[in-house]
This record gives sequence, C-alpha cells and structure tokens, in this order.
Amino acid sequence: MTISFDSRAFEADLAALAQDMEREALQATKAIVKDAADATNEFGYKNRTGNLTRFRITPVFQSGGRIEGKIAWLAPYALWVDEDTVAHPIVAKPGKMLRFYINGNVVFRKRVWHPGTHGKHFSIRATDFFRNVGSERLQAGIDSAIQAHP
Repeated sequence: MTISFDSRAFEADLAALAQDMEREALQATKAIVKDAADATNEFGYKNRTGNLTRFRITPVFQSGGRIEGKIAWLAPYALWVDEDTVAHPIVAKPGKMLRFYINGNVVFRKRVWHPGTHGKHFSIRATDFFRNVGSERLQAGIDSAIQAHP
C-alpha cells in the first residue's frame, strides 16, 4: 500500500495563513500603539501648557519578523519630566539672564541651582498598557485570522 501526499497545497495554505496573521498583527499593533499613547495622556502627567499631551506616532512597520511602532512626545523637555533628574546648575546663555519670580518679585540671575525632580514616568504607563491590554488584543487578532482561514 502506497500513501502519497502532495505537500504543495498544504504549504500554500500555510503561507496564506502566515500572511493573514501578519496582516492582523500589523493592524492590531497600529491600534495598540495609538491606544497606549491615549492611555498615557489620560493617566499621565497634566501640565499648564498641554505640550506633554501632544505626541507623534511613527508609522508602524514590519521588519525581519518584528512589528514596531513608536510614540514620540513633541515637547523637547518631555524626557526630563518623564525621568528623574538629579540636582544641577542652570546657566543663562552668554549675554542673557535667567528670569523668574520669588514671592511675586521678578528676580534675574546668571546661574541658579535646580534641586532636581522626581519623574512622572508617563512612558511607563504606555509600556504597562501594552503588556496588560495590548498583548491580549494582539493574540485576539491572530486568533481571528486563524479562525477566518479556510
């Protein structure tokens, strides 16, 4: 008795399933990155100007079996608000003065000592969101691709 099996059809089905899974994963990742940025703003740091609530999401792309999307806050000082800073001097630019208020009076100085800050860690919220919610949604997208495949 001879049993033969034509693996070409099977391999074609596997390739089609892999493409469907990649497409679902890419779409899910795009949505997760956007939702992570929104969640970071919702639970994150609120400031006077609103600059830290504005961000840019880089296009989600796929390369070498990896899907990646990035959230970039537009405020140039976002890193120093997010992370802890150590005590440090702040020095005015050459020929300029630093201006600030103490007890309602305007004060000018060439150099001041900043005591440092405790970071707000709003980017950690985006990471936590992805770990907790994003991975479940990504798995659901892949599962739907498998179920939809004949």
